[in-house]
Amino acid sequence: MLNFIYMDKHASLPEHTHKGNEVTLVVNGVFNDENNEYRDGDFMLLDEQNKHSPATQDHDCLTIAALDGPLHFTTGLSRLLNPFSSLFFK
Repeated sequence: MLNFIYMDKHASLPEHTHKGNEVTLVVNGVFNDENNEYRDGDFMLLDEQNKHSPATQDHDCLTIAALDGPLHFTTGLSRLLNPFSSLFFK
C-alpha cells in the first residue's frame, strides 16, 4: 500500500517499528530520525529490526511510503494505538 505522509514543521511521530518493510521517498522537505536527516529525493528502506521516531524541525515534509505491514508503536501511550494501526497503515 502506498501512503502520502505529510508532516508539518515541528511535528513528530512516536517511536515505532514496522510489521514488514517500509520504503520511503522524500518528495519535498526535510525530516530527521535517530539515524539521519532526509531531504528531497532521499530514499530509505526499513524493516521490523529498525526503530525510529521521525520528526521535522524548521521545515515541513511530504513523503510517499510503501508499507507491506502496519506500524507497531514501541513506547508510551502510543502503544495503545497498535490494534488500530492496520486501519491506517496496511
